[in-house]
Amino acid sequence: MPFSESNHTALYAQIVSVAAPSPTTLNKDVSRAAAEVCLKALAKDPQQRYQSCAELKLDLDAIVAGNYQLKSSGIAILVLKGL
Repeated sequence: MPFSESNHTALYAQIVSVAAPSPTTLNKDVSRAAAEVCLKALAKDPQQRYQSCAELKLDLDAIVAGNYQLKSSGIAILVLKGL
């Protein structure tokens, strides 16, 4: 588990205030692209999250197709081949 506290109140406080760790820290086999997408989906600020399931699907499809490029700020850029 990414968050661990001894009681429910402390656990809740940690979940709402502390950024989730990168999935790569929990599993080294997770790609940086997949980790970036996960972290964007879990962002504390709603404006930093995916605004729709369709937007998330675009990035997931791009990872599968090999069209996803990392951005240093942690926000995905989708590169569409052939456009």
